[in-house]
Amino acid sequence: MKVYVSYEAYRKMILASRYASPYEIAGLLYGKIDGTVVVEDADVFKIQSVTAASVNVEPEEFAEHIAELSKEQVEKVIGFWHSHGNMRAFHSSVDVETSNILVKQINPLITITTNVGGEMKAIVYVYVEKLGEAFDVDAEVELIVEDDGGLRKLVEKLKKRLEKMRK
Repeated sequence: MKVYVSYEAYRKMILASRYASPYEIAGLLYGKIDGTVVVEDADVFKIQSVTAASVNVEPEEFAEHIAELSKEQVEKVIGFWHSHGNMRAFHSSVDVETSNILVKQINPLITITTNVGGEMKAIVYVYVEKLGEAFDVDAEVELIVEDDGGLRKLVEKLKKRLEKMRK
């Protein structure tokens, strides 16, 4: 499964990750799910408790953040993201536990973990009410870059260079 992320959402998540580093930071994901998952935008929670190893948003703060959104924004909430600072992007046991709680409210639920290096890891959670259980699927993240004066070509060139460096 693929999760497509707009350049705007990617930029916001990575800039926030870098700004917060070495601490973690979190926010909501906005988009649409209609056969494909498209993350169109992201934000940052205004109130959160952060350390270099965790980020916590209290239920009251989460509810307050949602209450400040427009009806259109609320309808587009498809998940949440958070950073892992300088660590690799992965989903910890706490992340999985949080996702299994939130998927009962936002179903399906998209979760993305980032880091300061621009890495992203996505998981899609689906809650099946009849079974009372959530299922998760690792997802490949693909960046959507609109063609605006050669930006797409630059990104493709950088991707190829990174792939060569990884080999």
